[in-house]
Amino acid sequence: MSSLAERFNVLRYPLEENLVEAFLIVRDSELQDSGQYRCSAGVAESLPAPVLIKGEWW
Repeated sequence: MSSLAERFNVLRYPLEENLVEAFLIVRDSELQDSGQYRCSAGVAESLPAPVLIKGEWW
């Protein structure tokens, strides 16, 4: 996997008390970035979310 930390931004939107919707934006994504990702905050952690990079969308 390429160096994700240097290429990502996270957008956060509050939904309701104790809930936040988050979007992971990756610049210059590569096919190798495909995989299972989790979101964590403190001791809480989401279920794995599959991410598949297919190519440019524009």
